[in-house]
Amino acid sequence: MNPFGTSNIDVFRERLNEMAIVDLQHMCENIGIFASGSRMQIKEKLLREFKSTNKGSISMLINNPALILDPTNPKHQKTLKILREI
Repeated sequence: MNPFGTSNIDVFRERLNEMAIVDLQHMCENIGIFASGSRMQIKEKLLREFKSTNKGSISMLINNPALILDPTNPKHQKTLKILREI
C-alpha cells in the first residue's frame, strides 16, 4: 500500500479530517515533506502531495445500483430463469 494508506482521494480527505495535528505531522515525516504551518496548511500540503503522487491513478467510486428482479413480473421471470441456468 502507498504511504497515504489509500489511492482514493475522498477516503484520504476523510482520514485527514479525523487526524490530530500530531498525526498529520507524522504522516508528513513518513512521506518526506516538511510539516510546518497550521493544521489546515499541513492538510493542504498532504493533499497536494497525494494528488501529485497519484496523478493518473486516482480512482473514482461509481455507485451502480443493484438490479432488483421481481419474480411476479413476467419479464423478470424470464431473466430469473436464464440466471438460474448459468
